[in-house]
Amino acid sequence: HLGAYTATTPQGQIVFLDTPGHEAFSKIRQRGVHVADIAILVVAADDGIMPQTIEAIKHIKAADLPVIVAINKIDKAEKTRLEVIKRQLAQHDLLPEEWGGQIVCAPISALTGQGIDHLLEMIILQAQIMELRTTLQGFARGYVLEAEIEKGRGPVATIILQHGTLKLGDYFICGETTGRVTSLFNSYGESLESAVCPHPVQVAGFSQLPEVGDFFEGSDKEHYLKQRSQGSLQERDVQKGLRREGAVHLIVKSDNFSTQEALVDSIAKLSKKTPIEFHVVQASVG
Repeated sequence: HLGAYTATTPQGQIVFLDTPGHEAFSKIRQRGVHVADIAILVVAADDGIMPQTIEAIKHIKAADLPVIVAINKIDKAEKTRLEVIKRQLAQHDLLPEEWGGQIVCAPISALTGQGIDHLLEMIILQAQIMELRTTLQGFARGYVLEAEIEKGRGPVATIILQHGTLKLGDYFICGETTGRVTSLFNSYGESLESAVCPHPVQVAGFSQLPEVGDFFEGSDKEHYLKQRSQGSLQERDVQKGLRREGAVHLIVKSDNFSTQEALVDSIAKLSKKTPIEFHVVQASVG
């Protein structure tokens, strides 16, 4: 899943978008990069640069994001490993500051907390250099990070807000679906009356499940009713077709949109590697 969490520092709050590292979740990492302002490339000190790391570097470069490298697990690796990783980074055009480049490398340990304060300071410094600004005025605007169907609440989505304020009862338009906010929860599961950028917030009240990556925008009632009257969203199936002779037919049900996406992609790759064809008849969230 694509997680979103808020960290509080003396200089202000930072929202982290946490993308999974497994090779099956390439599209999630790509989405995370396109929503972020700064990329934190996490490299394990004991493993070094992995295939997924190289892929993440390509996404970061394509989005033209400033990057900070967090070298994790320094509590379990030899000090010489830091130099090895810096050499590997340089081979991918990420030249560390110590070597005359512009890439900040922050050695950290997620286990002990060593170096975390320094990493947060480097993120704040980069944000100040970039002069990142937003406004809390007006309708909320942001993007869908994750979408799922929750028992008792129906379709819900995690939204990363980039402008404005979102309140309970607000009307909104999101991709091809609409709705009215019936509940708001922050990244700690606490209920909210309102939310402001840049905080991630889980929103309920969608008429249909939105797609991950959809643009979310608060709306007045008139615009909302006009959009809703244009027709309800058609059922979004990744594939829905006739049976194929000799194939293994599958129905995929997943907990959220990102999982569905990764499963369907993995099944398609598997189908190319085996003499048996796997055909996804229908894929949906629920």
